[in-house]
Amino acid sequence: MASLLDRDWEPALDATLALGVTSVEVMGGGHVPRRHCDPGALAASTSARDALIGPLRERGMELAALGCYGNFLDPDAAARGAARDDLAAAIRAAAELGIRTVTSNAGCPGGSAVDTTPNWIVNSLFPKRWEEAYRWQWEECVLPYWETVGRLAAEHDVVVCLEPMAGDVVYNLATFLRLREHAGEHILCHVDPSHLWWQGIDIAEFCAALTGAIGFAHAKDVSFAPSVLRLEGLLPSCDYDDWDQRSWSMRALGHGHPETFWREYLVGLRRAGYEGTVAIEFQEPYLSVEDGLRQSVAILENAMPKDRAPSGNWFEMYDE
Repeated sequence: MASLLDRDWEPALDATLALGVTSVEVMGGGHVPRRHCDPGALAASTSARDALIGPLRERGMELAALGCYGNFLDPDAAARGAARDDLAAAIRAAAELGIRTVTSNAGCPGGSAVDTTPNWIVNSLFPKRWEEAYRWQWEECVLPYWETVGRLAAEHDVVVCLEPMAGDVVYNLATFLRLREHAGEHILCHVDPSHLWWQGIDIAEFCAALTGAIGFAHAKDVSFAPSVLRLEGLLPSCDYDDWDQRSWSMRALGHGHPETFWREYLVGLRRAGYEGTVAIEFQEPYLSVEDGLRQSVAILENAMPKDRAPSGNWFEMYDE
């Protein structure tokens, strides 16, 4: 529902239902505006929870996940504390709501105890230069905090699903698995192909490697600009919305990869043990929200497996 934060909760639900979508992920708190929900209010107030769930029930819709995204490792103590309060509240709220799924991200700390800005370190480059900073980030910031989140999630029987993304300490398979090894099994992966493609990650193999550990999934496309890619590579030095200078951009479904990919993606999620909601996320520079969502829904609807394959040996269907 982050794609529809330009409108209030009920109008956003009406627009979603008009597209034939009945399962939604609501977001609020952290760096996401609280227009649709406030995790603190949801955790503390029955009336706030009723105001969120009631309109869904009236429309025959369901809440699939509660999203809370922010920098929970921010070097600014006030910003860090506020984001952490929101995530803790989201976990408690998910338990109260009975959905037991929180979607989020891991965050990014500074490069040292005196750093004042987040510092995304890719340790495979010049490791000696950044070795101590990277060690400090993980051992002093990342793991201690996420171990406490893992314990809180277990206490409330909630899973926190982390979305690997650039600029975040969890951005690929290895970093996710390292965090989960310490934080525990109530930390699952939130797969979003758009954050993985431009890193050169094979989506099918990524999902297969996470069998049993996928807790949520997004559907968002990416397109590449070959002429820019040949000159600037996958990390162009430009602003996010400088579309002409970007070698890749996030797109509506079908504007980067064909329907055949989305068919295989959905099957790959199922083979990896995930059978929950696949939420369409919209970050599209060229289409309106209405057009982009409509096209994305149409592709995903066509690609979605309609039924489970029969169990056992399929040859048994033809046994005489």
